[in-house]
Amino acid sequence: MAMKRRVTRFQCAMLASSVLLFAGLVAAWRFGPRFHRGADSEFSRLQAEQRQLAGNDDATRDRWRAQLNSLPTCDAAALAAVRATLGAAWQWEDTASSSRLRTATLTSAPAGWAAFLTALGTLERQPGIFLREAEFTGGSTRPGALSAHARIAIAWLP
Repeated sequence: MAMKRRVTRFQCAMLASSVLLFAGLVAAWRFGPRFHRGADSEFSRLQAEQRQLAGNDDATRDRWRAQLNSLPTCDAAALAAVRATLGAAWQWEDTASSSRLRTATLTSAPAGWAAFLTALGTLERQPGIFLREAEFTGGSTRPGALSAHARIAIAWLP
């Protein structure tokens, strides 16, 4: 013999309310806003950058491109003249370069302080060559002897 159990109204109301509460929590989790405490400062910074760039349009982009194209360039003949002016004491090594910007590292050992300053002045006066880094290291291996090493990183637009 099977017993029949009777479900009361209170039990039906509790079941319905728990199903509705579960559906509400799932909807809030699925469709609600996401908050990441660690990303708040980054998000604020990106919003500020977006507001700052809001006024940029095609005319602004074209003006920036015109400024980029008006930068001085350095052709192969001018670069060869600079190499000849600096002389054989400076070794040139082409380093990684992008499609638009070429870079090189010049090294000289041993080089004196005067030769280093002369090379820097020559490179600064050359239009189209940009100094990226300059390093001069001096030291001695024995008393009274001076040895030095100089390194200059440059970039240019061909």
